[in-house]
Amino acid sequence: MIRQAFGIVSLLNIENNQAARLIWNRASDMVQNFGFTAPEFPHFSWQVAVNYQLEQLAEDLQRVALETEPFSIHIAGLGIFPGIQPVLYLSIVRSKKMNLLHEKIWRTCSIHGFELSAYYSPERWIPHLTLAYDPILSPKLSLMVEAMASEPWECEIAIDNLAVLYQKDGEAGIALNLPLRRVEK
Repeated sequence: MIRQAFGIVSLLNIENNQAARLIWNRASDMVQNFGFTAPEFPHFSWQVAVNYQLEQLAEDLQRVALETEPFSIHIAGLGIFPGIQPVLYLSIVRSKKMNLLHEKIWRTCSIHGFELSAYYSPERWIPHLTLAYDPILSPKLSLMVEAMASEPWECEIAIDNLAVLYQKDGEAGIALNLPLRRVEK
């Protein structure tokens, strides 16, 4: 059980982005129908650590956000990270723009983190939106996957932020939310 974790993430803007709202509401409703709880803050992670020096991280992450234009991600389908506690997720296609931003975040922000998760390192990173990570029993998991596998999950979603989420002692929250650089049209 995770007692404490922090993550540099991008939040889905489900309030103002119709594509994000539709896909997240549909996915989280299906997960909840099987008795699981979807994450409170829909997001994908760039880096995860046990803790960060938040003041120093905020300065460097603000600089990265100001140098980064909003971009779109492509949701490609359903996936599972296997293990004792399987994780059900929507997969995100890695793009060149995402890879460059991911490497910049790691280069700039790693010095502020303690016990970084290697799963999110540039060599191993699989961008995804976690749908359920509660202890999922195999029978329920297979029923849930069967129900969700026939659904169309492919879509484009605009991303306009970098944020820091935390999970500590059973509570989750947003420690920092930074808009990406606005581009004049």
